Amino acid sequence: MMKSLYSTNSRLVQSIRSYSTGTAAPSFQIHSSRSLSAKSTSFTTLGSNQAISFTTPVSNNTTITVSHNPVSKAFVPTAVTEKVLKHDLTEDQIKEIQTLRATMSQKQLAKKFNTHSNVISHISRAPQAVRDKLIAEYRLKPSVKVIDSPEVKQTRLELWLKKNQQREYDNKVIKSAESHERNIEWRRSKNEFNRRGNQETFDFLLNRQETGFQTSKVKVLTPEQKKAIEKQQQGIRRRKVVDDKVKQREVASKLKNRSVKNQRSK
Repeated sequence: MMKSLYSTNSRLVQSIRSYSTGTAAPSFQIHSSRSLSAKSTSFTTLGSNQAISFTTPVSNNTTITVSHNPVSKAFVPTAVTEKVLKHDLTEDQIKEIQTLRATMSQKQLAKKFNTHSNVISHISRAPQAVRDKLIAEYRLKPSVKVIDSPEVKQTRLELWLKKNQQREYDNKVIKSAESHERNIEWRRSKNEFNRRGNQETFDFLLNRQETGFQTSKVKVLTPEQKKAIEKQQQGIRRRKVVDDKVKQREVASKLKNRSVKNQRSK
């Protein structure tokens, strides 16, 4: 199945290439496995100054024949005629254009008088009712050019200066208020920091005073407590703390006592 499809596709590509290059292509048949019908397609040679005529496919019970035969047809370029416009209109034509402008558009008048629509727009304008209708239908832009009097311009300038002065004053007031708020916040944070530090110092000193008072407080002992402490101290062997001179004296006395004992033993 794959081999038959590959051979059919290769023959189709070969026929298309030969058709595009102008060489003769063999006719072939494409068999459809679904409908069990055969399609016969034939292409002929396309020469110079020839065109293709597309004919209606002919179908039988099992075969559909499609053929495109070349027809001799010389190449004829499309004729382009330059339209010559004239812009030297007479006074009568201008008056006629101005009268017809109420019922005809610029393109229609330009076509009638063999001129350009821009010339028609410079000569005449549509009535105000027609212009309003076109503006309402968004087919024409409204004219925005307005010429003001010097008094109106002076009033607008004064209002603009007054508005700018008010804006500058508002900015200064807002800036000073913000700086004042920042100063208040900075002072508040600094006072809070100092309060916490002073509170910690005060708590530390108060705790130290309380512990020192408890340790330096004189304790009153009962006779039984005194006896128990003395008995406990008697059982503890304490080391005598002496300096170097006392140690030398003790060593010398020990040597003297040892020599005396030796003499006595002899």
